[in-house]
Amino acid sequence: MHLSLEQELANLHRKDAALVFSSCYVANDATLSTLGSKLPGCVFFSDTMNHASMIQGMRHSGAKRVLFKHNDLEDLESKLKQYPKETPKIIAFESVYSMCGSIGPIKEICDLADQYGALTFLDEVRSLRPFLIYLLFIYSGARYTPSDSMAPAALVWLNI
Repeated sequence: MHLSLEQELANLHRKDAALVFSSCYVANDATLSTLGSKLPGCVFFSDTMNHASMIQGMRHSGAKRVLFKHNDLEDLESKLKQYPKETPKIIAFESVYSMCGSIGPIKEICDLADQYGALTFLDEVRSLRPFLIYLLFIYSGARYTPSDSMAPAALVWLNI
C-alpha cells in the first residue's frame, strides 16, 4: 500500500518517484541529514527558531551549522559572506514558525541564497494548517469566535 501511494503521488506530480514519510518530523530529519552528509563541506545556515526536527536533521548530517538570528536578513547575510561561493551552503528556515507564529521572509532569503550560491530548505508544514482550519470554518458553517485559537492565524494568513 505504501509503495502504491508513492507511485500515485509520483504520477500526480509527473515525476519518476516519490517518498512518503510517516511524519513531517521524520521528513525534515531524513532530508536534512541526507543533504548535509552527501554534500562534502556543506554548511547549514539555520534560523534560531527552527523546529526541533530540522535541528536534529542538521545535527545527524555531521555538517557544520551556523545559526542566524530569527528572521534577521542582515545577520544571515553577514554569515553567508564568510564562506566562498563554491562552498556548498543550505539555508534552512520555515514559512510559519511553530515556536512563535512569525512568518519567514521567503523571497528575501531566496534572494540571498541566489546571491551567495546557497540552496534553500523551506519547512512549510505549518503554513497550510491555518488555511485548512479556515476552510473548515467556511464549509462547516461554523461562526468565528475569538476563542478559536487557530482561526485568527488563518484569517491573517489569508489577508481577510
